[in-house]
Amino acid sequence: MNDIYLVSGSTPDAERKRFRITFANLDDVDALVALHLQCFSGDDHIAVLFGENYIRAVYKWFVIDPKTFVLVAKSENKLIGLTALADRPYGPPMLLATKKEALRTLLKRPWLAFHPELLIRLFRIFFPKHKCELPGTIAHIAFTAVDEEFRRMGIAKALKRESIRVCRERGMKAILTGVKKVNMRAKAMNENAGFVEVPELSTRRFFYLKLDLDHGDPKDQDSLGKKEQWVR
Repeated sequence: MNDIYLVSGSTPDAERKRFRITFANLDDVDALVALHLQCFSGDDHIAVLFGENYIRAVYKWFVIDPKTFVLVAKSENKLIGLTALADRPYGPPMLLATKKEALRTLLKRPWLAFHPELLIRLFRIFFPKHKCELPGTIAHIAFTAVDEEFRRMGIAKALKRESIRVCRERGMKAILTGVKKVNMRAKAMNENAGFVEVPELSTRRFFYLKLDLDHGDPKDQDSLGKKEQWVR
């Protein structure tokens, strides 16, 4: 995986910072957890309400399981961005892998068992609206996060581009991602990368978008902005 340069301005003497995208390993788990908690609240992600230890169990699973992976962006050994993917709907296997930590949390916070968002997610897991594709055919993006200090510098685009490349190498036929309806910037970024909205999968809170990897390369992203750019 290549080094990528951030340019935090449009002038010739703009500061350049280099970052590298690579696969996360167990040594990165603490940094993954810290970035997740920086970027997501309980309103964004129900798992946050289960606490730091549960989030740590989630990322350990994503790093270790052969059917999942996490790409990270690092600058000067600081983890500044991440995207986590699975080769199938990740809800059921993630719950199974993290059940011990989830049960410990529920014993301490029993009210979470009745949290509306948790009940909705469990219902969708066990009673899906649509038949799921076979494991190994469609990759599912679980989380994408970028450190607040490094946002709008093209890191999310670089992670997206690299995740598409890796999914192609792993023989995936498509990639599916969910985007909160209030996050139109993320929706536009995915559409610029070739993702297309799948209206029948959308919910009250989320758009779902899909990139078909069987139909040639995704759209060639122009990652230049008015005030910032990243280049390989």
